[in-house]
Amino acid sequence: MEAKNTKIYMIVDTKHIKPGKEDEYVKFKDNRRNKDPKGDPVNFTSEIDPGAKVFWFGEPENEERDTIEITGIKQKGAGPVLIDDIGKDPQHRGAYMAQVVEDYTIGLESYSITFRIKDHKAEYEVDPKLVMAPTS
Repeated sequence: MEAKNTKIYMIVDTKHIKPGKEDEYVKFKDNRRNKDPKGDPVNFTSEIDPGAKVFWFGEPENEERDTIEITGIKQKGAGPVLIDDIGKDPQHRGAYMAQVVEDYTIGLESYSITFRIKDHKAEYEVDPKLVMAPTS
């Protein structure tokens, strides 16, 4: 099976979001099986494939003129390291990308995404998860 890149879209209600209340105003979806109908970022888990890439994009939910810049992605906790070479995606302004480790690792990785919204003074943070897709 060929490794598939994962694209994760963070949709932010830029009109109502407040620091410390991010979980109420952020939703996720990805290009895999995972859609986020409940708007529950803490329990949103995206599948990733060994040796592939993962990309994160910020999108405003209701204020089209708003720009969301992801400022950091980092692992939380002591779980297995599933991604490395994390950095800004040179192809997409405000997006991030990472390389998924080549060796198959069973595990669930919690990570945090920090981001800013153009013309907002605050920086925001949400904590979704990544899981290595099962190999066949």
